[in-house]
Amino acid sequence: MSAIAKSYWRSIQRGVRAFAAVPASQKEAVRVLARADVETGLLDRAAYQDFIGEEYPEAG
Repeated sequence: MSAIAKSYWRSIQRGVRAFAAVPASQKEAVRVLARADVETGLLDRAAYQDFIGEEYPEAG
């Protein structure tokens, strides 16, 4: 994962940046980081939705 995506994700978590302001080229990488945090239990699904603005995808 790129350092840039990690930086954007940390900024979103701190409330400094909104996911909508992340460049399109980095959005999917930020989603991957957010999903990983849900999978490891660092973040719950409601927080994912608050940060990313989308429901956490169901496994399928």
